[in-house]
Amino acid sequence: MNQNTYVDYHSLSEILLINVFNSVDQGIAILNEQNIIVQHNNKFMEFLGIERVHLAGNTIEQYISPDFLIEGDKNIFMADKVDNILVIEVKNISLYNDLNYKLILVGISQEGAITKREYEKILHDKDVYEAVLNTISDGVTIIDDEGKVVFFNKAAEKIEGLYKNEVIGKHMTEVYPVSWEDSYALKALQTRKKILNQYQTYVTKRRQVIAISNNYPIYIEGKLAGAASTFRDYSKFQEIVNKNFELQAKLQDKKSDKGVYDVSDHYTFEDIIGTSMILKKTIEHAKNASLTNSPVFIYGETGTGKELFAQSIHYSSNRANGPFLAINCAAIPETLLEGILFGTSKGVFTGAVDKPGLFEQANGGTLFLDEINSMPLALQSKLLRVLQEKKVRRLGHKEEVPFDARIISSCNIDPMIAINKQQIRNDLFYRLAVVYISVPPLRDRTEDIDILCSHFIKTFNRQFNKSVNSISSEVRREFHNYKWPGNVRQLKNSIESVMNIVPQESLTIEKNHIPHYLGLFSEEKTNKTIASNYDIDTPMEQINKESTFDNSKIAYHSQQEDQKIVDNSTDIFEKIKRDEKRTIINALSRNSGNITKAASELGMSRQKLQYRLKKYNIRKH
Repeated sequence: MNQNTYVDYHSLSEILLINVFNSVDQGIAILNEQNIIVQHNNKFMEFLGIERVHLAGNTIEQYISPDFLIEGDKNIFMADKVDNILVIEVKNISLYNDLNYKLILVGISQEGAITKREYEKILHDKDVYEAVLNTISDGVTIIDDEGKVVFFNKAAEKIEGLYKNEVIGKHMTEVYPVSWEDSYALKALQTRKKILNQYQTYVTKRRQVIAISNNYPIYIEGKLAGAASTFRDYSKFQEIVNKNFELQAKLQDKKSDKGVYDVSDHYTFEDIIGTSMILKKTIEHAKNASLTNSPVFIYGETGTGKELFAQSIHYSSNRANGPFLAINCAAIPETLLEGILFGTSKGVFTGAVDKPGLFEQANGGTLFLDEINSMPLALQSKLLRVLQEKKVRRLGHKEEVPFDARIISSCNIDPMIAINKQQIRNDLFYRLAVVYISVPPLRDRTEDIDILCSHFIKTFNRQFNKSVNSISSEVRREFHNYKWPGNVRQLKNSIESVMNIVPQESLTIEKNHIPHYLGLFSEEKTNKTIASNYDIDTPMEQINKESTFDNSKIAYHSQQEDQKIVDNSTDIFEKIKRDEKRTIINALSRNSGNITKAASELGMSRQKLQYRLKKYNIRKH
């Protein structure tokens, strides 16, 4: 370390640890024995939607209900001011001074007080920060301004298979087979810039590591003093992804043993069930598309059968003997998706191997990009270039490789809405939608419900060894009136649910066999109507002083408004929150507004239900 930036080892380590404490991806708070916050990092406030003020000296219950602060448990929590679903974990830590503290990993009495002396000791005690950083699940490595490791936490030991005493005091290039050019931590130190969300594959002396890392330069009094790297193990996830695609390629490889293939595993147009005019026109359109090699874009709501159409087009085309590979763009992290699609080249990361991407693997066949609207826009621009050039370049490779794969893509929301919301690039959409197919929702082809029910009943008769042969007229009428937001998939799952509970000797599906959550019949409809009359959006007053709701004073809001909420809430977290609101409201309805009874039905304490009532602004008028 040069003279201008020299700080003694312990002071440097302490300051670096404080910087890392504020840089890790987990929110952290430290509590004393009275549950008073004595220290927290910036992420803690960010996750809970708290303004940038110091929380030290306050009790944790001011920010998080005690119900979510059970030691050793991982509690699902939704903060009032943010949309994220958080996991709160409580751990005990003991320091050399025999004081016991609680560690809240993303997670928060008016009683007790903290002295200035105690606060300053916690703030500056190096052992506290080491104890905290050794508790989190992310690996943390800190280097000084010469590139020597000064901190290496327990998670890093576990992820990389190295021991702390093998690493501390050594230069990064001594610990790993890297140089200043290909180590992100060293690069952050050298360039003095953050390097975030980097996918890395590298080897230590005991194992190969696949990780996602964030790397930060660290300054002390304005001078560069080192760098920190936080990283998360992605080895198991990558292994699952690789096995999935290897299996797809193996199953589709027609050069393999023919006995591996089962025709029932492949969907064709004959597997699309229905006789409605709108479905017949869609099938005819898709059959025409199978005669060419043009890109196809399929739009359809969730559960309408988009992949069914994609496979049918493939297996009716001149590419039927080639592979059909599918990837759900919403299911793969952004940092991995590019390598999976385009492939990787040896040397792009330390330990990386030459591996073809899906474009190369699908050569001579079809690549189905499901939920293309979930692909990051930056990657969409690269995809556009690949489609224009008909060539793909593996990550880290200089040469482009031509490929011959037909591209079928899909979207579960109207593509024009997706374009307006900047979920799909308009130039990419027009490249993908040379052939555009819109799969109709089940509510637009209700005449197909009878034949679909018959098909699913036969399927589950064989599976469950039953003899059901019909549905009652009452059930049939309500099935035709129901809107089926989950479309054919929801109908199939509903029939499967019925077939699980229908008596062995029954020949007909009756209304008492239908899942209550569908709300098809009078009592269920009444509850759904009552439930929709709760006001879920206006402030609640004195709810904690009330034991029951007066149903006669409940304010109404329209079904159109309800539908608007549903239509606009595409985020998965919003859906979960909305479902929880509706579940609570339904429970209150069934129990005439009695909070104690509703809490018992929901399997939670009265206090926890009251907390949710306040959180979701559910009130009586």
